[in-house]
Amino acid sequence: MVYRFGILTSLFTSVLLVLGCNDRTPSEPRADAGSARVFTVAMDMDMPGYFTIEGEPFGYQYDLLRAFTDENGLELNILPGKTLTEISALLESGQVDMAATVGSAATGLGPTENIYSTTFSMIGRSADVNAARREGRTTPAELLEERKVMISSSFRQTPHWDVLLDSVRTDGTYVSSLNAVDLAEGLRDGRFDFLICEKSEAQLVTALNRGIARIADFDFGLEIAVAANPGSEAGVLFGRWMEGFRQSKEYADLNYIYLDKGSANLLASKARKGKSHRGISEYDIIMRQVCEREGYDWRLLSAIAYNESRFNADIVSHRGARGLMQIMPQTARQFDVDPEESMEPEVNIMLAAKLLGKIEGMLRFGKNVTYQDKLSIILACYNCGVGHVFDARRLAVKYGGNPDSWNDVAYFLQRKGDPEYLADDAVKCGRFNGSGQTLAFVSNVIKRYDNYCSTVSR
Repeated sequence: MVYRFGILTSLFTSVLLVLGCNDRTPSEPRADAGSARVFTVAMDMDMPGYFTIEGEPFGYQYDLLRAFTDENGLELNILPGKTLTEISALLESGQVDMAATVGSAATGLGPTENIYSTTFSMIGRSADVNAARREGRTTPAELLEERKVMISSSFRQTPHWDVLLDSVRTDGTYVSSLNAVDLAEGLRDGRFDFLICEKSEAQLVTALNRGIARIADFDFGLEIAVAANPGSEAGVLFGRWMEGFRQSKEYADLNYIYLDKGSANLLASKARKGKSHRGISEYDIIMRQVCEREGYDWRLLSAIAYNESRFNADIVSHRGARGLMQIMPQTARQFDVDPEESMEPEVNIMLAAKLLGKIEGMLRFGKNVTYQDKLSIILACYNCGVGHVFDARRLAVKYGGNPDSWNDVAYFLQRKGDPEYLADDAVKCGRFNGSGQTLAFVSNVIKRYDNYCSTVSR
């Protein structure tokens, strides 16, 4: 199968948002300085590639959008299950930054870009498929004859929709806007015999459900598109960012997980790692053991791991950060660990815990600092380095702020992107243009940590 990925036109390949830059004076810290900007996306109810498993979102669309928001310091807010009429109204009113839909349905929504191409598969219970083949029924039309078939609503946007209806002799044809993961129960229980759905969803269902097999792939592509709100800076930025992202290892990993042949087991593993009934991930035991030795709540380290790698122990970023906790080689060397060994989950987690302890010791917080402020500042150091945070704390002191207040530190961390501050004698580590990403990291980790604390026992 050959997949087509449209190349987005742009004048440049990568831009970082520097959030919160306005004309306030340094002595006026903003009340919301520690908050990251929200990037809101409306999802077409007929669009494939976005689903949840036990409350955790997955899918090509979701991971692509998260890569964008993580890199650009934004918080992702998805509004799923919207009709095209609702999407059009949300874009026109400015309530969303972008909408995601199938390519043909995007016409008329505004400036659109095709971001990837996918196709569809037919899946069914293995026993039924084997029985039909023994009877000599092998083509999709023969297999579907006098059987009940559920069809994902996005299939109606393809050239095979009318062909399928004309060629299949059955009254049992049903259409649903639910994704294949949600429809799998009906397939297992025999409420319908076959399911036609988007290929990556088909791969996931067959990997998660024993006794369900992929029968056939259709030989056409379906373009998935986004429509940006022209009035949204972030919405317009996405198209520009996408061109650069296509050249990255993260983009190659994304396509391997969701689209490449043979990735079904990896995709299922990814889904299972998001959440389990008894804990958080397959690394819970190691997290508990390491954190008991190092004196940290294992759920905090798990929250960091989710945001850094989505519990992928094999990932290496384009900057060289490694493993679950995205440990840099120089960090491993600080603790006398060979960088190659840092990929091992236990070693990687241990290095992260030791790094948090070292950071906390270097910050020398005052007696009255709140837990939330302390944790936020430590996480900021973990994400962007101690040097930039120290600069922000020195600026806070100089301009009447509180170096132990995350609100004030975040404000001056953002100011490190302003040329006027580069000459300030409080700034020792130069310009910092990644404040948006750091603010989003801090916010996302704390939200996930709070969620883990409320749902998983220590």
